[in-house]
Amino acid sequence: MKFLLFFRNIAFFLLLSGVAFGQIKLKTTLDADGVTYKVFAISAQTFTGLNSLISTSQITIVVPHGSGSDYFQLSNISSPVVNMRWTLSARTDAPPENPDYDYLFFSFTNNAFPFVRFNIDANREILLFTFKRTSPCNGKLYAFDNQTDPFRFPNSAGINSGNSLSVLAVGGDVYRGNTEVLPLVNLTLDTPTPCAGAEIIFTASPTISGNYEYQWYVDEKPQGSPQRSTTFKYELPKNELDYQTIISVKLIESGATKCDTYTARTTIKLLVKALPEAKIAFTGTDCVVLPVMISVKSDASIQYQWQENGADISAEKKNTLEVVKSGSYAVKMTKNGCANLSNIQKIVGISLQEKIMVNAGQDMTIVAGQSIKLTGEATNATYYNWSPAQDLSNPKIAQPMARPTETTEYTLTVTNEIGCPTSDAVVVKVLPTLFIPTAFSPNDDGQNDEWKIENINFFPEATIEVYNRWGNTIFFSEGYKILWDGKNAPQAAYNYIIRTKYKTYKGFIELLR
Repeated sequence: MKFLLFFRNIAFFLLLSGVAFGQIKLKTTLDADGVTYKVFAISAQTFTGLNSLISTSQITIVVPHGSGSDYFQLSNISSPVVNMRWTLSARTDAPPENPDYDYLFFSFTNNAFPFVRFNIDANREILLFTFKRTSPCNGKLYAFDNQTDPFRFPNSAGINSGNSLSVLAVGGDVYRGNTEVLPLVNLTLDTPTPCAGAEIIFTASPTISGNYEYQWYVDEKPQGSPQRSTTFKYELPKNELDYQTIISVKLIESGATKCDTYTARTTIKLLVKALPEAKIAFTGTDCVVLPVMISVKSDASIQYQWQENGADISAEKKNTLEVVKSGSYAVKMTKNGCANLSNIQKIVGISLQEKIMVNAGQDMTIVAGQSIKLTGEATNATYYNWSPAQDLSNPKIAQPMARPTETTEYTLTVTNEIGCPTSDAVVVKVLPTLFIPTAFSPNDDGQNDEWKIENINFFPEATIEVYNRWGNTIFFSEGYKILWDGKNAPQAAYNYIIRTKYKTYKGFIELLR
C-alpha cells in the first residue's frame, strides 16, 4: 500500500512539473588533507517532503589524466545522507575531445524502500558524497559542465557524459551548472584555408581573464615550452598534395599547489591546400646556344607567370618559355589560390662557335697497382677540373695520370672564361692482381694438389703456358678452365708465362712429389 501511495504521488507531482522549476548547481572541494574530495549540491529554491525526493542522478567528475603510478585512483566513496549510496558506475580515460583528462561517472538511484529523502533548502550546501584520491595529484579536479565541456554529448564514445539530478517536484533534471566557472580557451587563425608553405598566426582567447600560460602543439608534438603570449606563428610545411594538420593550444593556470593547477585545451583540424609542383624541366647546361626552350608541368587548372631576373614577363603565361637572351628565369604557378615559385634557371647565351664540348674519354680497365692516363679533351675550355682528385697526378689538367685502388668514376668539368661549365665522366675499372703460387704437390693428399691461381677468373681471355727447362710446352690453357695438376710431369722447376690483356706475368713454379 505504501508503494502504491508513493507512485501515485510521483504521478501527481509530475503533473505539477510545469509549476515548479528547480535549479541545482554542483560544487567540488578538496579538504586540507589533500586527498579527500567533497561533492555538494546547492539549490536555488527549497524543496520539502516528497517534493525534495531525488529519484536518479549522475554526477561526472573530471580528473587529470595520468599513466602508470600517476593514473587517477580513488577509494572510500561515501555519503553523509543515510542510505544514499553512490557508486563509480563508469569511466572514460583521455577521450580525443579532451585527452588531458579522465571522466569518472558517479551514480545514485533511489529505488529501494524506504526511499532516501531529505529537505533541500535554498542556497544551502548539501554534501552528496565524498571520496579519497589514492594516487599522486596531477592537477585540479572539477565537476563536468554540460554546456561547455569538450566531451559533452554527442561525443566519440557515444555516451551521456553529463550531470543530471532528477527532483520529484520538478519531474525531471534540475542540474543547471557549477558554482565554479572555469576558464576555457578559444582558438582562431588569421587564414581559415591556408596554402602549404604559408606562415599562419594562431590566437588563443581565454573565456575568463587571468594570468595564464599557453602550450602549443602541432600534430600532438609540443612546440617549445609554455609561454605567456596568446599568439603562435607557424610556417606550414610545403607539400604538393593537400594534407591535414592539427593545431592545439593548452591554457595552463598554475595554483598554489599541484592539485590547484588547471588546464584547458582546444584543437583545430586544419586542411592545408597543396602547392602546385613548380620545377623547371631543363636538361642542358647553363650556357647554351640561344634560343632554348624551358618548361614546367602542364595543367589546365594552373595559372602560369614567367619571370626574368625577378620581374614578370607580361605576355608569358603558358607552361613553356622560349629564352632568347641571357638571364635568370623562374615561373610562378597558382592553383586553387595557392602560388608556388619554381627554382631559378640561369641561362647564359653563347654563340655556336663558343659552345663548349668535353669528352672525358672511353672507359678503361687496369690491374691494381697500375697507372693509366685519362684522355680528357675539350673545345673552348679554359679551366679543367677532375673529380675525385684523389689518386690523380694533377686534377687541373686535361690528361692526368690516374692510379686508383678501386673502380672509380672520374668526372671532368671544364669552364670557359665566363664560367660556363660542361661535364663528362669516365670509369676506370680496377681488376685485382693475380696471386700465383710458387709451388704445389700433386700427391693426392688433398692439399695443394693443383696449381691454383687466385683471381684468374677476372681474366677469362688469359693464356697460361708452362714449359720445361728445354723450352718444351708441357701445359697450355686459355682462360684456365682446367687447372694444371702436374701428374704427368716429373718433380722439377718449370717456367710459366701468363698473358692477360692488361699485364704479362713470368716466373717459376716448382712441382714437388
